[in-house]
Amino acid sequence: MNYRWAEGDAADLLGEICSVRGDKANGRKWLKKAVGCRKEILDPKVKETERKLKVKDFFSELED
Repeated sequence: MNYRWAEGDAADLLGEICSVRGDKANGRKWLKKAVGCRKEILDPKVKETERKLKVKDFFSELED
């Protein structure tokens, strides 16, 4: 189960990188994966990642 910590961190980072580079769809996909990994291992960072996902969704709606 230990590998899920690294997987959650990597997915969070990939989500941030994709979003910053303008690939919102992939950014959202990776952030959702990070939330799933972090919930599975009860990582306290899950709230932070969920917040990032909500912020990105909010700004995506503003752009539309």
